[in-house]
Amino acid sequence: MVSDQEKIKFLQEIIGQMGQQENEQLIRKAIHKLLMADTVRGKLYKYRAFNEYSLDNLKTQTLHGSKPSAFNDPFDSKIGVDIYSLVESRYNIEFNVIEKIFYEFIEVYSGKKSMDNCSESNKIIFGRLLNSNNFMGYFASCFGNTSLTDEEIEEHLINHTDILVEMISSILVDEETRKKLKYTETIIPELDKKEIVKDAIAFYEREKSLKSIIHSMGIDDDVDEISLVKLLYIQQQPDEYEKAIKMDQLFTEIEKKVNRAIDDMVYIVSLCTDHKNRLMWSHYADNHKGFCIEYDFGADLLKDDGTIVLPVVYSSMRPKLPYENVLLLEEPTIKNVNSQNLYESILFSMLTKDEIWSYEREWRILFSAQEEPMNIPAPPISCIYLGTCCSEENEEKIKALAQDRNIPVKKMIVDRGDYSLHVE
Repeated sequence: MVSDQEKIKFLQEIIGQMGQQENEQLIRKAIHKLLMADTVRGKLYKYRAFNEYSLDNLKTQTLHGSKPSAFNDPFDSKIGVDIYSLVESRYNIEFNVIEKIFYEFIEVYSGKKSMDNCSESNKIIFGRLLNSNNFMGYFASCFGNTSLTDEEIEEHLINHTDILVEMISSILVDEETRKKLKYTETIIPELDKKEIVKDAIAFYEREKSLKSIIHSMGIDDDVDEISLVKLLYIQQQPDEYEKAIKMDQLFTEIEKKVNRAIDDMVYIVSLCTDHKNRLMWSHYADNHKGFCIEYDFGADLLKDDGTIVLPVVYSSMRPKLPYENVLLLEEPTIKNVNSQNLYESILFSMLTKDEIWSYEREWRILFSAQEEPMNIPAPPISCIYLGTCCSEENEEKIKALAQDRNIPVKKMIVDRGDYSLHVE
């Protein structure tokens, strides 16, 4: 059995290479190696209830793909949205701009770089900073003392928010730079409040959740993070009510658009690594009255026309939407997604489930929803297992179908002492 951490690392390496023709055989071999380590000789299982569709799939030796919206988990294949992912994507870009300017200023201050070699924009910015006694006094106390740690400098900055405001205001003097920092400009009025700066840093560094910060401010409604921000906005700035509502609507529209696109772009076949999984028999094989098909993916996976299966990972952390890409997309689909980051995030959302489902030990086949029908050719069937409560009538139907195809049929039996199943 392969751990979730190993599978996550594997997916991070393999997903970036998928879709590149020259890597196809290498990808197949890598997946085959992982599959053989996670299963018994490459066997995967499909639990089925008795109905015309499951019997048809058995007769035609096909696997049925479903849209994510048909699953019994409303979170399945739904990529998450939250404030942090938006802050991270929007402000990271602007933070990098500020950081680059700041480090160039350090080079000028230390004499490693001449002001003459700086851009015209930075000359203006550096001139303002160098002429500020307040800022230069702070700067000299921090960077003139090489023994100060990053944490001490950060604490110093929190206790001197006026310095932070002055530095960012000086940077925003240049018109071209200001265009790159339109979101940073909006938060300047809040930067003179020590506790807000402290909480903002703790949030950004993931030391505090936004929920805990807002709850400490007296808003403890049982809603998600996005709604909490809306309520905080309404409480703190009631005159900006419409802006708060629009922000909430923006998140809702983006979430619906992307997850609807995911649902429209893919069919998923769910398989399991174990034929003795008692919960799987209960949940997906009609309370042990159905059957379980054993497919041999071991050899089939290495064929050029073989189906690629991928492992599902289980986590308490939901995959998040990369806003810097998705906001640019009007109708995202697998074919027109032009961002590798977004493409990989979408695939990860299809292969990540809440850890509460970890008992399923799932592997998945993903195929395009443009393909019809929703059934795809299955690998060879190596055995069919009948549930312990399977009726005699249904048992005979399975045996008749299996006999025509030389497939062995076995029945599950209940252990008389322990909570376990055996093969008769």
